Amino acid sequence: MPVHVGPLYREHEVAIGPVDVDAILAAPVVADVLTAKEWLAEALVRDDAYYFTVSWRGTVVGQILPHDINHNNAAFWNTAPSGAAAPSQTMETQEALVAFHIFATTHCGKGIGTTAVTLLQRYVTDGTMLRTLIINTSRDNRASQRVAQKCGFVLVAEGPNRSDPQDYLSYMWTVSLARNKI
Repeated sequence: MPVHVGPLYREHEVAIGPVDVDAILAAPVVADVLTAKEWLAEALVRDDAYYFTVSWRGTVVGQILPHDINHNNAAFWNTAPSGAAAPSQTMETQEALVAFHIFATTHCGKGIGTTAVTLLQRYVTDGTMLRTLIINTSRDNRASQRVAQKCGFVLVAEGPNRSDPQDYLSYMWTVSLARNKI
């Protein structure tokens, strides 16, 4: 999984940016977010995701990443190696799932997750060939549902998920519809 090494994307006190492994590993994490550090562990072995650290007031408080990116790497990065097919010919659906985690409850309810998703949308719009982002969340995760709705994602599906037996909600955001709003 590539990790972001470029500039910070910042809005007010929230930023998404380069990975600070030590800060992520040292951050307090609530029990229901323990899988968050597993995403970091996969950061070096997956090529279908792109990992950002989420900071608030200069302190690492979470992570956000598009994952299960449906692309070939050249198309995602908006370039094609010599002799490769043009991105429009190599990409299938140009979509990615989005995972975001705020590590501690002390940072929840401050708009950090909403701002982080907005910054990711800006990054995707300006710096990738992706056209669709999808947030899947469990039906009982009201906070993630509110983040998706505040960021312009539209509920497109609900029901059981093969990898998670609980009910889920699936929200979708399309770059082409939002290009002039970000």
